[in-house]
Order: sequence, then C-alpha cells, then structure tokens
Amino acid sequence: MKQIINLINSTKKGWYLGKGLRAFKLNEFRSALESYKLALQYSYDNFEPLIYESIAFTYHKLNKFDQALNNAKMSIEQYASIKSHPQRYSLRIQRLNELIRRLETD
Repeated sequence: MKQIINLINSTKKGWYLGKGLRAFKLNEFRSALESYKLALQYSYDNFEPLIYESIAFTYHKLNKFDQALNNAKMSIEQYASIKSHPQRYSLRIQRLNELIRRLETD
C-alpha cells in the first residue's frame, strides 16, 4: 500500500512541477511558486534539487533575494550529494552559483 501511495504522490509531484515550469515560462511567478511548493508537499524524502532550483530562480524574479539565496544553496547541496554522473549536474550548479554571486553582490 505504501508503494502505491508513493507512486501517486510522485505523479502529483511531477504534475505540480510541470505546472510551475509552465507558469514560470509565462512570467506568472507567483503561480509558479505555488505549484513548486505543492510539488514539494508530495516529495517522498524532500530530496528535490530541481524543485529547489526552480524555487530559487522564481524567488529571484519576485525580488525575494533571501529566499532565492536559501533555495539556491539547498539545491546546490542536494545536486552535489548525487554521486552518480556528477557532470550531469555541473551546468545546473554553475547557474545556481552565478545566481548566488549576483544575490550576494546586490
């Protein structure tokens, strides 16, 4: 039964993440943020570097720099902990580090 619940939650998480990504592309940043937060609610273990990355960039667009910084750091920490194929995430980490540099100099 627990596996079924995890599967359902994973589907919901993916749906809300997709909804957030679409809203972000349409410059509907508040809606995107709501969707990302709902996606996190359906996370099995809260290990969601892509969601935290998306939240960081959304907070940046909303001029909420402290929240952007916190989520960018959380995302980097989680990406860095992935041991298999670390080069796959290097571009994402690089983009997040650039965001952090901008936030820390503002």
